[in-house]
Amino acid sequence: MAVGLSAIIDFLVSVCFSNTKFGNIAKAFFTIFTLIAVIAIYEFFSFNLENPVVMNNVVNWIITFNPVIMIPVIIIVLLIFILGCWLNSLLLKRENRTTRFKKTAINKKVTTPLRSLLKNETNRYFNSPSLMINTLIGPLGIVAMTGWLIIDQCKSILPLVSALGLPTDIVYLFIGLIFASLVDLTYPAAVSISLEGKQLWILRSMPISAGTVLTAKALFNIILVVPLIIICGIALQIGLKISILNLIIMMIIPCLTAVLISYAGVLVNLWFPKLEYENENTLLKQSTSAVIMMFAGIFLIFSLIGLSIWLLFCNLSFIVVAIILISILLIITALVIALSYTIGQRIFNHL
Repeated sequence: MAVGLSAIIDFLVSVCFSNTKFGNIAKAFFTIFTLIAVIAIYEFFSFNLENPVVMNNVVNWIITFNPVIMIPVIIIVLLIFILGCWLNSLLLKRENRTTRFKKTAINKKVTTPLRSLLKNETNRYFNSPSLMINTLIGPLGIVAMTGWLIIDQCKSILPLVSALGLPTDIVYLFIGLIFASLVDLTYPAAVSISLEGKQLWILRSMPISAGTVLTAKALFNIILVVPLIIICGIALQIGLKISILNLIIMMIIPCLTAVLISYAGVLVNLWFPKLEYENENTLLKQSTSAVIMMFAGIFLIFSLIGLSIWLLFCNLSFIVVAIILISILLIITALVIALSYTIGQRIFNHL
């Protein structure tokens, strides 16, 4: 049933959005919201199954194997699977016979190599639904978290902080760390070199320095999340009446994390490039660089959270703890950037 429903949804999305100007973006958002809806439905039924009476009925229904109920269910599932396979075959035929002609206007405007590369990264990202689906969870989570904090007015968090005997200002430090954890889920830079594939030689043959190429790939990842963090931070400042100092601390941690993740992603991808792959989903979910960045980001955030809690229980003030965390992030970020423009450039020139 899962395979059939997935094929049906893919067919509907492709037919409805492929011919629109922002079809790929709409396809990515539709898929993400469909996933969220499925999770919400699953959680709804899970909560209901906690009722012992309902759970006993479900177990008895499965054990007794009533043919009157099970045979129609099996038939419906098979029909969904068959329909999904048929629609998938139609979609493959449609993609094979469809040719799209586009008029390209000659642009006489002089541009810089960095701007051209950045535009290329942007076009590649927003023309790849699979890339957006796998990396937009972080930005959407930041927006959702901001909305919830403004509506809740931190009433769910402040009692917990007070019960632990921590200063109330520490809430904004933890919000910054939560934003940083969501930023860790947004790492297209970790596959940006691999996405060049067998056409990497074209990029290397251009009269563009390796440093410019690496900057463009890291800069797109930064632009993808940092402006959103700033906008959400301003919204929180207005909605929660946060002081300027707390606002800066809350925003600088995820912004530094975004820079770190971007350059670290490019550097790791240079060490572990995967230039031959069947499709982008394989690259995004199974490549060594993507897996390393995912677990490295999780380790970094949990380390910072654990360190901040330990320092707070050592009776250090909120400001001192924030300065220590920001200093650690600055040192690690500076080191990664330095490695990217030294060792990273040499590795890129030898790919």
